[in-house]
Amino acid sequence: QQQQQQQKKVSTSGSKRRVRQSKRGKTKIQSFRSMNWRLYQLYHQQAFDQCEELIKEIKVTTKGFNSYASFIEGMILKSKGEVKKAQLCFEEAISDTPKNTHLLTQLARCLYLQGKFTDALHWYNKVLEYGHNHWRVHHVMSLCYSKLSDFENAETSLGFAIALHENPDSLNELAKVRVQTEDYAGAVDAYNKALKISPEDTRVMTDLGLLFLRMGQTSKAFKMFGTCLTYDPRDTKAILALGSIIQNNEEFDVALVKYRVSAALEPESAEVWNNIGMCFFGKKKYVAAIACLKRAAYLAPFEWMIAFNLGLVHLHCSQFASAFHFISASINLRPTFAPAYTMLGVALYMLEDYNNSVSALSHAVEMDRMNPVSLLNLAIVKHIVGDYDASSSALKDFHHCVSSLKNFEKENRDVMESATALEKALQLKGQRGNSGEKQHQKQQRGSFHV
Repeated sequence: QQQQQQQKKVSTSGSKRRVRQSKRGKTKIQSFRSMNWRLYQLYHQQAFDQCEELIKEIKVTTKGFNSYASFIEGMILKSKGEVKKAQLCFEEAISDTPKNTHLLTQLARCLYLQGKFTDALHWYNKVLEYGHNHWRVHHVMSLCYSKLSDFENAETSLGFAIALHENPDSLNELAKVRVQTEDYAGAVDAYNKALKISPEDTRVMTDLGLLFLRMGQTSKAFKMFGTCLTYDPRDTKAILALGSIIQNNEEFDVALVKYRVSAALEPESAEVWNNIGMCFFGKKKYVAAIACLKRAAYLAPFEWMIAFNLGLVHLHCSQFASAFHFISASINLRPTFAPAYTMLGVALYMLEDYNNSVSALSHAVEMDRMNPVSLLNLAIVKHIVGDYDASSSALKDFHHCVSSLKNFEKENRDVMESATALEKALQLKGQRGNSGEKQHQKQQRGSFHV
């Protein structure tokens, strides 16, 4: 009996040991899973410091073979802006689970944020191959194609995204792609569909209003900006666009009221200060205009339109050397803008550099033969230089151009008066006294028409 009791004790102790060993194995597995679960909790609580400490602990215990810890580390690094390090973490996680579409999507996103659009498209295609056919994948693929100027594939990808889930973001992007391809009617249709889904989206309203402005439908644009401001009175983009429409109608005081609100909301907006400066220019308050435009130039030194406007105002102030400086800067920034060469020709003439003045005006006419102001300025300078045949030819081109433009004569009477004075001078040819000076002044006012 004693031997049997001893054998029972040995067997029970052995079984207890086996149970303990099995429990230890279970606790190891449970602790491994609980560490991942704890990591998930800390990440969603945005306790990133504790997450990073736990990730280090997990990598030590698993010897670096934990794809979930690498994934969370990549997400934390991406949220901090360390995209390159995040990419390495996602690549490490993908090496363990190569067909995880969520990891592939995050890797492609990192490549997109680094500007590697072709590589990003490669991984997004992998995501689609592995069966993750989500609308966001197609949407971001369209953004990559747009960055690569492949607008046809961009529109195709957006079509897939909208077919899977009709959302305002994809429709808004589709409208932008169609604007790039000059399909304005299709862009308007996409914006209207986006507004049906999200009727209070001020971003879509503003973009649609700007498109109407580009199409020349000012009344529709004005209505759209007004609707936008009823939903969000602090939308600076809509306020600026609405003020520009009012400014173009020469209601400068009303426009300044709008710009005052926008300047209070965004005091460092170069566009706002540029428009304020041009309002003062329209009111012939040149000193205030120059002050506002120089502030705009300080905020955006590489904006060609601000430099051009500064040159224009300095021309009116008879500061021709300063005007030449700003107009030259504008041309260096935007060499394809023909009116800048017209202003440059006027400034050079006032600085008595007649040969370069003729060259600048001739270049302006070559760039845009349907600009009557450039043609008239060239005709006047040619007449003053003594090249009467070229002056007469340029004047004929001017009248031909004016005849093709509606309401130009009614809206630009000062320009037509300069043309009439030049015709009389060409008939007399030899008389270049005081009447010539009057022609210069009239020509100068005509060239300032914007």
